[in-house]
Amino acid sequence: MKKIFALLSLTVLLFAACDKIEPGENGEYTIFAGSTATWTDGTVIATPQHRALVEKYTGPKCVNCPTADRILNEAHGRIGEQMVIVAITPGGGDGLPYTGQPDMSTEDGDQWAIAFGGSVNMTLPFAMVDRNLSFQGASTMSGVEAAVNSIIAQEPLMAVEMEASSAADGKVNILVNVNYLKASDSTMALTLVLIEDSLAYYQSATPTEGGFQTDYKHNHMLRDVITDVWGIDIQAEGRAGEARKARFSYTLPGVVKDNCHIVAFVSNKESRRVVNCAECKIDE
Repeated sequence: MKKIFALLSLTVLLFAACDKIEPGENGEYTIFAGSTATWTDGTVIATPQHRALVEKYTGPKCVNCPTADRILNEAHGRIGEQMVIVAITPGGGDGLPYTGQPDMSTEDGDQWAIAFGGSVNMTLPFAMVDRNLSFQGASTMSGVEAAVNSIIAQEPLMAVEMEASSAADGKVNILVNVNYLKASDSTMALTLVLIEDSLAYYQSATPTEGGFQTDYKHNHMLRDVITDVWGIDIQAEGRAGEARKARFSYTLPGVVKDNCHIVAFVSNKESRRVVNCAECKIDE
């Protein structure tokens, strides 16, 4: 889904004209997509979870992508919620849609494809784990599960938890809480994305995976990046035990809300490596 730049630009200008963002009646700040985030004291997370972010680059004309889907979905079934999947369609090569079919590429997804895969015309399937380990080609995808298991077995630098709830006029309220478990002097950035399941459109596949399909179900598909494409700085001193939170108000684009999840991931601003992530549905 393409960004609606007019709306985001207006939001940025509104906040750029202010010295600070005033808190609402509940004393918490509302941070809008595209603006500079303001953070307040958060809550220490009692049972921190280490989760791994798997970014899967896929496309409707990629004949081997359904094989990658199956391998990663099976791994997700064994690992559970500690494996967070975001599927990204690059705007070139095998990511291009068939005639009359929806274009699932996004400007932000293309920036990531260029930064991590070298081009929007990259060879698919391609997957990254925590923006550190990469896997290219369906035959390599079985390695993702081992990489995820290795990561989640370690204590994370930060814990991340979130919740999202429906509000009036198609808006979603998102609350993200981060908790430093270890001291860090690196600047950390928070990125929020919207993903959607059960999108049916054309997909090439090998005969083993059922061949060409007109109603292939695509899941975890990136529909929008809610924050800046490279995230927003987490305003914190980086002390072990420090907890911070920020609240976001976001207007859903043309999606089926019940099929959507919000994904939050924290990354090192310099290296861009992901240190932890979380995923949630949108509650009523």
